[in-house]
Amino acid sequence: MDTGRPNYLEAIVARLNKNYVGLLPCTIEEVNQLETSLQIKLPEAYREYLLTMGKYSGKINEGTDCFYDDLIRIQAWPKELLKENSIQDELPSDAFIFSMHQGYEFWYFRISEGDNPPVYGFHEGEDDPQLLVAQFPTFTDYILTLMDAFKVPE
Repeated sequence: MDTGRPNYLEAIVARLNKNYVGLLPCTIEEVNQLETSLQIKLPEAYREYLLTMGKYSGKINEGTDCFYDDLIRIQAWPKELLKENSIQDELPSDAFIFSMHQGYEFWYFRISEGDNPPVYGFHEGEDDPQLLVAQFPTFTDYILTLMDAFKVPE
């Protein structure tokens, strides 16, 4: 059924389904509850991510706190990591942390930057971390890069 809304992840989901078994989605009720709990409106591309693979996405996110059950608790962790690393920059007030990997890196987007927002990140040990410089032009570019890193065939 065509909803008239863009489908940001259609090709990504098709590629994952072709190569992995069992993507586990969130329900619409869970996504709505997350937004209510955090008092935010998530970008459409990220909502699609949650509604297609928000509980499991194969090995592309192994060892990463990025799934539905992680999302509320990881919102505070980056502040601690930045403080531990004596980083003076602060996260923007509309930053949504969607991924924290092994306690040394995190990824976020800004709620205010559209339906497929740029992705920013921090990696412990960088000489000159750039918290406010986009590392990926869109959320879908971030997911595609993960897939390429884990050699998910086309």
